[in-house]
Amino acid sequence: MKFFDLINLSLKNFFRRKVRSFLTILGVTIGTAAVVVMLSLGIGMSQGFEKQMEMMGSLTTIEVNRYYHDESPRGGRQEPTTIDDKVIDKINQIKGVKVVTPVMYRSGKLISGKYVAWAQFYGISPEAMEALGYVAAEGRLLNPGEHDMLLFGAGATQNFYNPKTSRWGNPGGRPPVNVMTDRIEMTLDEMYGEKYADPNKKPAKLYKVRTAGVLEQMNGQQDWSVVVDIGYLQKIVRE
Repeated sequence: MKFFDLINLSLKNFFRRKVRSFLTILGVTIGTAAVVVMLSLGIGMSQGFEKQMEMMGSLTTIEVNRYYHDESPRGGRQEPTTIDDKVIDKINQIKGVKVVTPVMYRSGKLISGKYVAWAQFYGISPEAMEALGYVAAEGRLLNPGEHDMLLFGAGATQNFYNPKTSRWGNPGGRPPVNVMTDRIEMTLDEMYGEKYADPNKKPAKLYKVRTAGVLEQMNGQQDWSVVVDIGYLQKIVRE
């Protein structure tokens, strides 16, 4: 029997048993639709779970800290491991690692005219920003070697207030300081400009800085931090 004979026989049987043919097609359609719906629900639930996890932090970023146990398994004291350039190089050689950067935290103040802002300075290597998912909503990211540039987190621009009146800027509205255009200075003195600052204390050293940009919201600590080149932050700490 030839191929066309089989086709002809199938068509004859199809039209001869219309009810059975209809039920067969209906069953195949319902089965296919059920499979598609189940796959769609599974993919949707998986993506929703991933988004919920991303709100808690990056799924591909690992932070290595200097935590250690005081006692080794043999009972002797275990010395802490210092995270230096050699350790960073070793981590960078691990298969699958895309980028490694040291991180440094320091608290301080930003000053712009009569306004000041508490700031959590977050020092990292500018070369690692793009790989870590940093995206500028306004302006741009930091470039290597720019030691006097700041990159504000999405919410950090709202931190400016007048210390003489203890009045914050317009909550939820326009910040009192335009970080992209206004003159800004930074210091690591957390009490700078406060009413209850020690008058006998040596005046804090101020550093003139500029703003490179403002980050998009990252759902992390960067949203309320001011990102700087880690080399520049280390230089200020030494001084």
